[in-house]
Amino acid sequence: MRNVDISIDSETYQDAIAIWHEFCELHFSLFEATAAEYSCLLNSDIEKLEITTAEKNKIITAIDLADAKRQSFILNLQEQYDLNNIASVSDLIIFLEKTAPEPLVKNFIGYNSLLKDLIEKIKEQNKKNQIFLNKAIYHLQELRENATGKKTVHTYNAKGKLAAPAGTK
Repeated sequence: MRNVDISIDSETYQDAIAIWHEFCELHFSLFEATAAEYSCLLNSDIEKLEITTAEKNKIITAIDLADAKRQSFILNLQEQYDLNNIASVSDLIIFLEKTAPEPLVKNFIGYNSLLKDLIEKIKEQNKKNQIFLNKAIYHLQELRENATGKKTVHTYNAKGKLAAPAGTK
């Protein structure tokens, strides 16, 4: 399903691969940092947790920069090939399938699949981290209430959201 009127030049294709490769490396680093964050939480290592969180924020900033490159790449692609229908990665893959050699497209799709897998793993790890933090906060609140002898009563609205504190007992 190749379009004979348009074929992508090697440099443009290599730019796309470089961007997705960078995304994969950055997301792998983010996954490692997220897992390290969980380890710090389990070990109650607050000092190391602060360092890990700062590193995680640096990686997120680098991902934002890589995303700006991706957006710029797509805009350049649209201008270079007089396109206006590339709004998503799926659209980009369809364009590459029509204009690039099949082995190159498979390579790009492989990077994109790896990236999607890494993002899912990061989401799962972040969910574990959040559950751990929620449990820790709950237990700290219980300890505080036991130490002070005051218990805070919470009310919830119809949507199950925590409403303003009702008061203390």
